[in-house]
Amino acid sequence: MKGMKRKVTIIVLLIFTVFISFVDANISKSDKNIYDTKIDNIKYPNSSAAILLDYTRITINSDSTYTKTRRVVKRVLNYKGKKENSEYKITFDKRYENIEINKAVTIKEENKKYIEIPIDKSAMREIDLPSESGFMDYAVHKMRISAFSSVESNDIVDIEYTKKNNKKDKFTDIIIFGYKEPIYKIYYEIIMPENMSIKFNKLEGVTFKEKKIGDMKLYIWESEKLPQILREQGQPEWSYFTKTLFITVYSDWNQFKNDLLKQYNDKIKITESIKNLTDMIINRITDDRKKVNVISKYIAKNIDSKPVNSLTDFDLRNVDDIIKSGYAASFDRIALFLTMMKYIGIESYPVAVGPKVYYWDKRKDCLQPNDFKTMICKIKIDNKEYYINPESEFYPLGYINYSNNIGLLIKEDNVKFETIMSDSLNRNRKENVKTIRIDSKGNAIISVKSLIWGDEAVKKRESFTYITPIKKKQAYEEIINTISQNAEPVSKDLKIVLGNPVQISFKYRYNNFATIDRGFVYFDIPIDQLPFNLAIEPDDRKYPYLNRDNDNEAWNISVNYPKSYKTILKPENIKVEDNTFSIEKYIESQRGCLKIKGNVKKKPYIVSLDEYNEFYNKVIKLAHPRYYKVLMKK
Repeated sequence: MKGMKRKVTIIVLLIFTVFISFVDANISKSDKNIYDTKIDNIKYPNSSAAILLDYTRITINSDSTYTKTRRVVKRVLNYKGKKENSEYKITFDKRYENIEINKAVTIKEENKKYIEIPIDKSAMREIDLPSESGFMDYAVHKMRISAFSSVESNDIVDIEYTKKNNKKDKFTDIIIFGYKEPIYKIYYEIIMPENMSIKFNKLEGVTFKEKKIGDMKLYIWESEKLPQILREQGQPEWSYFTKTLFITVYSDWNQFKNDLLKQYNDKIKITESIKNLTDMIINRITDDRKKVNVISKYIAKNIDSKPVNSLTDFDLRNVDDIIKSGYAASFDRIALFLTMMKYIGIESYPVAVGPKVYYWDKRKDCLQPNDFKTMICKIKIDNKEYYINPESEFYPLGYINYSNNIGLLIKEDNVKFETIMSDSLNRNRKENVKTIRIDSKGNAIISVKSLIWGDEAVKKRESFTYITPIKKKQAYEEIINTISQNAEPVSKDLKIVLGNPVQISFKYRYNNFATIDRGFVYFDIPIDQLPFNLAIEPDDRKYPYLNRDNDNEAWNISVNYPKSYKTILKPENIKVEDNTFSIEKYIESQRGCLKIKGNVKKKPYIVSLDEYNEFYNKVIKLAHPRYYKVLMKK
């Protein structure tokens, strides 16, 4: 009996060995070479997977339709990688794209042999793109999901698919030679008719080849061993510091601008609906600024915003249809607004909103329509121009929520770009006035008044315009709690004036504001003078540091204390300037009073790695106690 069992076991092992050999024999030599790629786990301890191959081939036809074939091969390195790679998702436009999965397998390795396990095709599913939920007619994207249910740590997932696009649009693409996982081999190829023009930027460190195949031309970019891109505080977008290829078949910006201009010229028609609605909105208002404001607020409140991030995926709708539907993406909303401006005789035109100014130099020479994702408006009243966006009822005339973005003017003139900016009365600014009265026990009564312009003012209007008394009380309590556990309100509630500027006032008691010890009194000047919270030291910094803010904050503080106190040590004055910020603070000492005036300005800027050490040291020095500590003798 034992002999029989031994024979069965040997037979099973032989069958399994033959099966493994057969499976491995079905793996092509080129695939085996890919799967054999050695992973440096020590170099990339934080990576959940490694990309063994990232291959893309674009075939552009003479009629501008194209086919995209993509293959991604990954080795899963740990449990996190298993969770992240148990599904592969492909997004496509259901109107003019279709997807075909050519290959989707899990590769397992046993006894130095590769076993190929195809995914269960019944587990493939197609869903509406979740991020477009509620987009109404703008919900046009689908997602094809392939499930790799058998994948485990150290397995390989290998998927290849083809996407066919029949839109006949001008082809553009952006390829970043880097990812959150290390890439061991990457190939990007374009094959297109020889008589078709194409523009792209030159890349150092990426191998480029150009070939002619009959009446077609082939472009190839390839690279190897691309390091993992890690997340880091204040990191700019990857294309800024990673080798990035920009490809376009647009000849110049006029093509893009004129395509948009033609649509607006065709759709801006003053209909009876436009006349009736506009007359109803402005009623008897005669001032042009007020007319613009009420029309903008009406559209914001009555035309639901659909955040579609594209200007080329849709044709503009008729303005009457927009009014009837009650919803619109930015480009349709602006068409409605421009039509109303035309009816009341106010000069206006659309502006396409592009990337931030600090990214523009790297992108401007290879036109990418998807760099311009939304539309705003520019109007002219009394020979003065204003940006306006009828997206929110809380945006006053002259304020724009896309400051420091590049704007492309959609006009009959030559192509013109400009930096989008709110007018001087609506830029980010804050003035803080505080009066601090310290008693002989070290407790203080502090009165605060803040005047706020710009982005934060808009947020305050959004928060407090329709707030209930209970919510307002809770907001006040939250402000007090963020100051200190020793703080308690004195004024009954917040005093808020939602004008321009927004004004917020309140008074509170700060117990033990000053510490009294053996005849000495010491306390901190309550100024948030550290412009940036830099958590990464220069030696650990891997990427440039981006400051997105364009803020100006000023303080005017009076600290009153018993006149018998003698100042021994007061904070030093500060005057520091950098490409990213400037700070000034001056302190005047009088009998029974300290007066502090200060100002911090933050400027949008990308700090290079070479600049970061000096920048970091300038900021960290401001945290020294000598800049905010006060010492007195009773």
